[in-house]
Amino acid sequence: MRKSKHGILRTLVLTVIALVLLIIIVPLFVRFSIDLTERKAVVESAVSEVLGREVKVAGAISVTTSLWPYFEINGISIANPEGFEKGDTASMELAQVSVGLLHLLQKKIRVRKFVVKGLALNLRRNEAGAVNWAFKDLAVEPAQPDKPGMPLSGKLAVDDLSLENINVRFRDDFIHHEVKYSIERAKGSAAFGEPMKLSMNGALLDIPFTMKMKANSLGEFLSMTHARLETYIELAQTRIHFSGSSDTQGDDPN
Repeated sequence: MRKSKHGILRTLVLTVIALVLLIIIVPLFVRFSIDLTERKAVVESAVSEVLGREVKVAGAISVTTSLWPYFEINGISIANPEGFEKGDTASMELAQVSVGLLHLLQKKIRVRKFVVKGLALNLRRNEAGAVNWAFKDLAVEPAQPDKPGMPLSGKLAVDDLSLENINVRFRDDFIHHEVKYSIERAKGSAAFGEPMKLSMNGALLDIPFTMKMKANSLGEFLSMTHARLETYIELAQTRIHFSGSSDTQGDDPN
């Protein structure tokens, strides 16, 4: 028996819908590696807009598709903000990030794994007390008349943070002081709205040290909106514990 025109049309529509769903769903559950190097200008522009800083990528970029897409970026640098000399606040030889897609639908960012290798930090506090590592523009979403802004701590989480081979230069123009130290590795995490925890080991003036740090939240730490810090350091057989607050206005610890 020959199918009616309506039956053929229905079969065709269902086939098209099935193919569309297949195209959408398969990349979410089956991993495909996509080279985005030729589109690095788009990536640079998007990340620069989010951070409010100029971001450059010198090497290759790739993404592996899934519900937790895995990004790998080689040779990334983040420039100093306005008010500071030309140069980079941070540069990384390699960054690997896995981000949850379902959380993005809720306007949240959940990073399952964030690995950075070969990190160079050029941190500075100027004479006015402002610091170049604060991402103040990320502190809250723009407030609406009927909806207050959401703190960054409520929309950003990192399950597993791993840093390797870190070199830090801290220059304080406020008190005319500079120090350099290296960190072999650091591990940390920060759940939504929960305190950020970070542990590390390295060397200061060729003297090995270990340090554990706890901040009130990742959001306050990144935006430096009166971040509360608690730190434990073991250096040259000496244990040091201090706590205090810090913000972009350079408040002294208490």
